[in-house]
Amino acid sequence: MVRKTAALICALILLLTPSCFAEGALSEVNIGQAHIYTDLLHTYIDLTDANGNRAAQPDIGYVRGEMDGDLLPISVIKKFTDTGEGTAYIFLIDTSGSLSGSRFDKLKAATKNWAAKMGDGDRMAVITFGNEVKTLLDFSSDKNNINSTVDGLSNSDGRTRLYDAVAEGLSASEKRGADIPKRKVIILLSDGENDASGGANRDSVIDLTKKHMIPIYSLCTSAKNSGSGARFMDELCELSHGMFFDISKTSVEDVYNYSYERLKSAYVIDFKYPSSKTDGAMHGLKISVIENGTEFSDTRELYMEKPTESAVSAVTNNAASAAGGEENSNMNGISKTTILLIIIIGVVILAALIGIITMIVMMNGKKNAQNVPPPPQYRPPAPAPLSGDKTVALGAQSQNAAPRENGPIFKMTDISSGEVFSAPVADSITVGRRSDSDIVLKDGQVSGHHMRITRSGAGFRAADLGSTNGTIVNGTQISQETEINRGDLILLGTKEYRVE
Repeated sequence: MVRKTAALICALILLLTPSCFAEGALSEVNIGQAHIYTDLLHTYIDLTDANGNRAAQPDIGYVRGEMDGDLLPISVIKKFTDTGEGTAYIFLIDTSGSLSGSRFDKLKAATKNWAAKMGDGDRMAVITFGNEVKTLLDFSSDKNNINSTVDGLSNSDGRTRLYDAVAEGLSASEKRGADIPKRKVIILLSDGENDASGGANRDSVIDLTKKHMIPIYSLCTSAKNSGSGARFMDELCELSHGMFFDISKTSVEDVYNYSYERLKSAYVIDFKYPSSKTDGAMHGLKISVIENGTEFSDTRELYMEKPTESAVSAVTNNAASAAGGEENSNMNGISKTTILLIIIIGVVILAALIGIITMIVMMNGKKNAQNVPPPPQYRPPAPAPLSGDKTVALGAQSQNAAPRENGPIFKMTDISSGEVFSAPVADSITVGRRSDSDIVLKDGQVSGHHMRITRSGAGFRAADLGSTNGTIVNGTQISQETEINRGDLILLGTKEYRVE
């Protein structure tokens, strides 16, 4: 009887509440963007499971923030969709001919579909680049205007000013206004090649990307290891904490749909911070989440300028902008007052149903009372390998599979923290920042695939994999495969490791 009654009540609840999807176990933390107010640091965070979908919201007691190693008090954590904020999407579209005619038409259709899904608080800007960079549409919510702009795109504009386009997109992200959302993201579509003379150069664009806190989602027409252009787009993604997509193998429509849903599924975490940090310099932010005794974290450098707006005034301005002075406006003939009354009645009914379920369960003795302790204070768990890969293969499963073959264990210890990293070496393993490495190092100065360890008799040999900052063994940067022994010191990124 209890089960049937409970089932009936749950069915009624589902009719009264929005449907929701199961959220998987946490696998990765990614700091997408941060906005600095006078009274708090407002961050947009991706908490995702092994398949790139949103993970369940953690309790605030299991979240930790640090700036330059100093703890930051947490103010709030909530889903982005619960904040009432919008997102400003900056589309950078290569019109030099990187996409064929039919695929370019699909790109235009996918962009219009993106616009169709945008909420009232969202905005879109469209910038094209070929022989020159053109801002065809400033931040707009007018979907007819957006569609007209996209329909007018053509893809035969000669050479490619990619560097200038990225610089222009980052400049557009600095625009402020009551109707322009604080959260911004760049959607870049290109082959990654910059074959136009003059203008911005690669290094200047990299520096701009580091300074801005705007994630770049790159849709590349070729694989990221196919050439310098694709690798440049991949580097932009890693520096900006965005994502890289190879659309030579995945459709633009699928990538756009995935990207839109991922951006909407972010979390917002607010931290208090010392005013002394807003000194116009770069500061290191680290956000960690504990789940099942394992720490997942991400770090990024923030350019901390002195802010002029408080979070309270920003919320007030957004509310006023959304209302637009139309308190008596209606939706399909239903006044806002009526809608609010319906919502209140629904909440009351839902609360009553939950109370009925509780009484039925208690009366029938089907549930034992449990003493649930409050969330514990943050305590660092036992070290565990962390994932830092920002590249997604749509539909792919987790790449952290167990080794297919056993072998001698290669082990190295972080001298500064004592954390131990190890993996069996059947033939060879990779060490790097990406999650498909056998040993994953969460260090922004470590390359995705940084070093290879090869089995050599009873010992091991190390080789650099063309990393950005090199592999240094016992104080010497190696250029070819080098034998390593117990006690040797290996410098990777910002940390030194001792071979055990």
